[in-house]
Amino acid sequence: MTYSGRCVVVAVFIVLLIGVGVGIAIGYFVIPDKKDKGSSASTPATIVTKWVIRDIVVELEGVSGMRDPRTFKDIRGVNFPAPREATHVKVIWDDTTIYVGARMQEEHVWATYRQKDTRIYQENAFEVFFDVDNSMSWYKEIEINALETTWDLQLSRAYIDGGDWMDWEGIAEKGVFTDGGVNNISNPSTYWSMEMAFPISRLVENTTRSNTSPKDGEYWFAIFARPEYQTRENTTTGQYEVVPGSETSWWSWNPTGATNLHLPNRWGLLYFSSKPAGSADFSDREVTFRNWSMYQGLFQLFEDVWTFKKLNNMFPDDQRLYKVPPFISDCFASYTVNVTEDGNGFTATLTALDNPLFKGSIDQNRKVTFTGA
Repeated sequence: MTYSGRCVVVAVFIVLLIGVGVGIAIGYFVIPDKKDKGSSASTPATIVTKWVIRDIVVELEGVSGMRDPRTFKDIRGVNFPAPREATHVKVIWDDTTIYVGARMQEEHVWATYRQKDTRIYQENAFEVFFDVDNSMSWYKEIEINALETTWDLQLSRAYIDGGDWMDWEGIAEKGVFTDGGVNNISNPSTYWSMEMAFPISRLVENTTRSNTSPKDGEYWFAIFARPEYQTRENTTTGQYEVVPGSETSWWSWNPTGATNLHLPNRWGLLYFSSKPAGSADFSDREVTFRNWSMYQGLFQLFEDVWTFKKLNNMFPDDQRLYKVPPFISDCFASYTVNVTEDGNGFTATLTALDNPLFKGSIDQNRKVTFTGA
């Protein structure tokens, strides 16, 4: 898709993932080195998973979704080496809970951390991030290893934007399975899988989203990833150990373009759909994220305002001093940049071209809000 100076509605193709109920779509961003020329907004691809109306367990064995051929990629982008081991993810939901399951191929299933709320990412692990109100603030992070040890926390905003983390209890249920031992060279495994259940009531803590079941057509920003350390056998201890001097790999469901998961504006999307499996148009219908172009415009405006600040040691207090890229002037009816009285912050606002009442705003901390949507 090329924009050619025009504002284009971003649509994503849905692929049917599993065969019962209705569900969530999972998308990944095309990273910067694969953007269409002339485009200011990357297009997210999408997979559909299902909603359930009964008590469930995220069964990973024998489910078609876990055989989906699209595995994780290097978090830096598709121009970097592909992961050497496969990862598959499934997400389902009911009226009160989001369920995530993952199956990770692993030559050496290695984990030693057993204390909750330790830095699980310092060993092989699986990570889940949710931004349930799409504001880029108060997002949730969950990590788990093959010993079922977890770390769940929430962040006021991304570290790059001056954010910090707080303790949070977000996991209602969890489980891990391996086809052999953990950190045991005499009982090798070929993979490990995990399942976690997250009550919506906990995911919405400190956000603007109400504690209600997702609506048909709702989107959340989200990302799934795994840090992978290169390990070897230690015949003296009978365990695995990190190869000295080796580089940690980071594999993600959608690349962020950097070795950094805390870039919520580059995450993928969860799409909640009430379309039943088996519908005639379900597997080939297109889903449009109405706010997608607005988000991309706000993210672009955010970067440009901060660039102005770095070059001029001040935020632009006069719009005539600020030149917006063609993408913004072509796709939106108007833009404003309002600097706070103390000069240390700003709010940038875009007005939709087709609806002057629909406005999106982003502040100096990258927090996004909408009015008139």
